[in-house]
Amino acid sequence: MFGETLEPYLDELKKYHKLSLHEVAMNYCRGVLKGIWKFKNESSSEYKEWCEDAPDEYFHRVLDEWRKYCASDKHREEIYKFVKSSFPEMV
Repeated sequence: MFGETLEPYLDELKKYHKLSLHEVAMNYCRGVLKGIWKFKNESSSEYKEWCEDAPDEYFHRVLDEWRKYCASDKHREEIYKFVKSSFPEMV
C-alpha cells in the first residue's frame, strides 16, 4: 500500500528528468523525501503500524531512483548534504 501511494510521485520525478528539468527534479525529490520522513516520524495514522519498514525502504528507493537519472555531480552533492543535514538517521 505504501509503495502504491508513492508510485505517482516516482513517475513525476522521472518525468522531470526526462524533460531535463533537473533542478525541479531535485527539489521535488527533496519534498518527497521530507514527506516520507514526516510520515515515519510524525504521523499518527493507523496505517503507520501496518508498514513499519516501508518508510525507510521507500526513502532510499526514491533517493536511488533520483540518483539513477541525475547526471550532475553538483546536484548529487546537494542532495547528499540535504539528506545528511535534514535526515541524518537515514544516511
